[in-house]
Amino acid sequence: MLFRAAAVGVVALAIIVAGDGSASEALPALQMKQWTARFEKEIWPLLSRNGKDGCVGCHTPRHRSTLRISGGAAEEFEKLLVGGYLLPDDPGAFLHVVSTPNPKTHMPPGRRPSWTADEIAALKRFVTELDTALAKS
Repeated sequence: MLFRAAAVGVVALAIIVAGDGSASEALPALQMKQWTARFEKEIWPLLSRNGKDGCVGCHTPRHRSTLRISGGAAEEFEKLLVGGYLLPDDPGAFLHVVSTPNPKTHMPPGRRPSWTADEIAALKRFVTELDTALAKS
């Protein structure tokens, strides 16, 4: 956890070292509320679509992945933020795995429907703007 969170930068490292590990320590309360609402509106529908073939449907606690999604949008946003899954340039983050052409690391795997260019652009915009907000905090 510390390694992935450290990739977010000094802000996330401070969360892990100095606090309880919650993302709310990285952003002021109002910003955290705004980012959570934006995640719920823009990104959560992409993660929760396609039933068992989607991110939320596949990455359950029974899944053999480091990513496990078991809560609602607000809870998962904080977990994903602290876990480093919302980074713009990390090979293990959402943006990379949904956009890579490498079939070994591409998500969703196999014959499941890939994200469209517009969906990837929305995710890229979100994580880039979030990264900028975190850097300013």
